[in-house]
Amino acid sequence: MRSDSELLIYLNNQIQKYANVNWRKYWILLNHNISKHLTILHNAGIIEKRKEGRWTFAYISKSLDTFMAKILDAFIRIQGETIKFDIGKASRINNGD
Repeated sequence: MRSDSELLIYLNNQIQKYANVNWRKYWILLNHNISKHLTILHNAGIIEKRKEGRWTFAYISKSLDTFMAKILDAFIRIQGETIKFDIGKASRINNGD
C-alpha cells in the first residue's frame, strides 16, 4: 500500500503525463468517427437525422419496424431450414443410413 505522499507523487506524474497531450486532436477524431458511424446507420435506414444549426440530432427511424420485421423473417426462414436439415440428419442417423 502506498503512503499518501507516494500517492500524491504518482497522481502528479500521471497528470503531467497527460497534460501535454493534444486533446483537441482526439476530440476531432472522436467526432469524425461518430459522424461517420451515424452516416452509415442513416444510409442503412436505421436512424433519421435532423439538423438544427450546427447540431445534428439522430433518432431511431420509424421505418425500423419494417426493417426489423424483414430481419426476423429472414432469421425464422434460416432457422427453419437449419431445423429441417437437423431433423433429416437425425432421422438418417436413427435409421442407420
